[in-house]
Amino acid sequence: MCVAAVLYGEGPTLAELRKMDKINPHGGGLGWVYEGDTVVTYAKGLTPEEIYALLGKLPRPTLLHFRYATHGPKTTAQCHPFPLGHWALTAKGGYGVAPAVLVHNGVWQSHHKYKPAWIKWGDVSDTAMAAYMAEADEAILDDVDWSTVVGRAKDGQMVVTRRKRWFERGPDWYSNLTWASNSVEAYTRK
Repeated sequence: MCVAAVLYGEGPTLAELRKMDKINPHGGGLGWVYEGDTVVTYAKGLTPEEIYALLGKLPRPTLLHFRYATHGPKTTAQCHPFPLGHWALTAKGGYGVAPAVLVHNGVWQSHHKYKPAWIKWGDVSDTAMAAYMAEADEAILDDVDWSTVVGRAKDGQMVVTRRKRWFERGPDWYSNLTWASNSVEAYTRK
C-alpha cells in the first residue's frame, strides 16, 4: 500500500524515504506551492535521493507520495500527485503545474464506475480517476477508500484538505506508518 504525507516540518530522513520506496517501489512524488504562486507545482517519478534533495529547498506544506501500483501501469504518469481534472487522465510527463493536486493511499474499489468511455481500461490508476472526478465535485473523495489529500494553491500558499485516516508524526501527517517500523522487510512486496 502506498504512503502519502503532508509535510509541515523537516520531513523524513533519507533513510526513511528509502524505506518508503522499498515498500512502495513504483515511484515517488512531491507537490508544493512557491510563495505567491497561483498553482501547485508537482514532480513525480522521483527517487528517494531526488526527493530528499528537493525537500531541503521546498516551502511547506509539501505533499509527498510513494506508489505501490495496484491499478494502472507502472509509469511516471501514474505516480502521484495528480492534477485535478482531465489532466489527471492525459498528462504523460513527470512535472507540471495545476490549481490543485491529489495524492491517495489505498485502493478505490469503485473507481471503474466513473471511467469515461474514451479511456482504455488499465491505462490509468484508480487515483487518476479520483483526481479526474474531483475537479467537478471534490465530495466524490468521500467515496474513495483510505487516505486522500488535496493540495490547492490559494493566496500564494498551499491549502490542504485531508480525508479519512491520517497519523500524526511530529508536525507531519502520514497515511500510514508501516515504513517507520523496525522490520520494514516484513512489509516489502515483490
